[in-house]
Amino acid sequence: MAIDTSPLYLGLDCSTQALKAVLTTSSLRVISEYRVDFSKDLPHYGTKSGVLVDEKDGSIIAPVKMYVEAMDKVMDGLKGQDVDFSRIQAVSGAAAQHSIILLTSEFTSSIDSARLDAKKPLSEQFDSDKILARPYATNWQDSTTGTQCREMEEDVHAALGQQGDSAAMTMAKITGSSAHERFSGPQAKKVFQKEHSTWEKTAHISLLSSFLTTMLCADGKVRGPDESDASGMNLWDLSESGGRQWNEALLKSVVGGDEGEAKRLRQMLGPVEQDPRVSAGTIGGWFQERYGFRKDCQVAYLTGDNPATLLSFALESGDAIVSLGTSDTVLLATESYQPHPNYHVFPHPAGDSNDGKKRYMGMLCYKNGSLAREYVRDKLPGGTSSWEAFNDAVTAQSPPPSGKDNSGFTFGFYYPKHEIIPRGVQGLFRAKQDANGHFSLSVASSGKEGDLDPTGTVTWSTTDARRILESQFLSFKSRIQQLLPEGARTQGLKRIYVAGGASANPVIVQLLSTILNGPVYTTSDGTAQGCAVGGAYRAAWSWHCLKAKESSWRELDFAEFVNEMTGQQKEGVSLTEGKVLARPDEAQARLYQELLPSWQEAERLVIERCR
Repeated sequence: MAIDTSPLYLGLDCSTQALKAVLTTSSLRVISEYRVDFSKDLPHYGTKSGVLVDEKDGSIIAPVKMYVEAMDKVMDGLKGQDVDFSRIQAVSGAAAQHSIILLTSEFTSSIDSARLDAKKPLSEQFDSDKILARPYATNWQDSTTGTQCREMEEDVHAALGQQGDSAAMTMAKITGSSAHERFSGPQAKKVFQKEHSTWEKTAHISLLSSFLTTMLCADGKVRGPDESDASGMNLWDLSESGGRQWNEALLKSVVGGDEGEAKRLRQMLGPVEQDPRVSAGTIGGWFQERYGFRKDCQVAYLTGDNPATLLSFALESGDAIVSLGTSDTVLLATESYQPHPNYHVFPHPAGDSNDGKKRYMGMLCYKNGSLAREYVRDKLPGGTSSWEAFNDAVTAQSPPPSGKDNSGFTFGFYYPKHEIIPRGVQGLFRAKQDANGHFSLSVASSGKEGDLDPTGTVTWSTTDARRILESQFLSFKSRIQQLLPEGARTQGLKRIYVAGGASANPVIVQLLSTILNGPVYTTSDGTAQGCAVGGAYRAAWSWHCLKAKESSWRELDFAEFVNEMTGQQKEGVSLTEGKVLARPDEAQARLYQELLPSWQEAERLVIERCR
């Protein structure tokens, strides 16, 4: 029997709770998976769901060495599956966004294959006390940097703000996001302010993704982040006037205005790789000797988990992923940079197009997702608390009237938790429009955090079922249209990929399709490891781009490459389209487009009431 020597590509995903790996063939078919759960498989680190809580201030952290040991175990696990590492042409992956790891000057000489013993696991040779300025990474769940966020927004607004813009808008215009507690810049500022001895020991600041890139190369050189992940720091300037570089005003803000320290911070952060086609180098000699990786196996820069999710669907401009889970998330590919404090804009993880068009990734994050829908479901008259009753209530209610005649139409706004989009709103509101187009807003209940009706005095109706879906999906639509180029805003989406628990509900999915005005698909991929798959795709594409430069191959754009490698045509069905779950009701889609300005006005009144 002939030995299979066809190429393979390795994708990794270092999430909050686990390190996962997938292997794909050259046709990008997943053939192997392996997972190491941090709390279950590495219990000696004492984490719960992959993190620790610092007793001093309640900050959320994770042991850095745990990630290194997980890498050992993943590689050993793949070896136990008889994976032939010599077939792996390239490796890449993803990591939880925003986490920072502080490295000392000793790090580079220690993580060098020339000094590493291939007979010993990497974790046994990883001396945290020597090569880390502190043994813990920050985590995206941390919310202890509110003061630092406000200080950074105020500092950059004072330096660069335009008249009429808020401090949050100034930050969003420059970095693609307003200041967020989990973002790396505010986290670094907190270290500078409160752990100055740690700061003094720090020679390099790595994101978790770039730390793993560095570990895979294992050649004594620290790799910087890719641009898509660097943009989750509140430090990288995405504005047209900013020149896609570390923003000087924000660097100064991190270090209290000290110009010399700001210069050192720039060096600590290092260069950012703006071209995802470029390889970070070959895999380290330690990996070659211990596992049998080929010497020319390329390491493509790892990216963040959300950008990798975008890659796993090979999204193009006008495509979106909607995750309907406990919280709702929307990821959108766009060619327009339209930042706002309510959402995030990152550079597209596949970079700009081959013809030079700028490309971006928009991200919307909502707190009140399925929990809000379930709350309304449980409050409907009849008391069955079933999705069947909820669905019946949705379909029994008539679609909206023509946007030209919305008299008597009522919007509902349901925020059990303080919402992110729009910021800070909480409670239950109903807005009824009169014949003149004016709204009367009633606060049905201000409630309390997590409970819209703590006293049981709210009058609930079967109409609330459709109203909550309309309100949530019109919010998606409103922000999506802001993110799209002006000429594409009313055309609807090309493709909507849906995930999360509510994606199994056909009534919810149908209304989503109609309001967003695009066909809804479920992925046909057989693995749940989406970020790792996105990493494997990036690895394969990076290898293709490298070889195209060395030969007469035509370099393919990312989505074109993914679809060609899978043998599927872009015209018709792409790699991840899979099953069509719903197509929009075109007549109702037009009505919802006409209704959108009225909904936006009603939402504005809710925001004002909550101030």
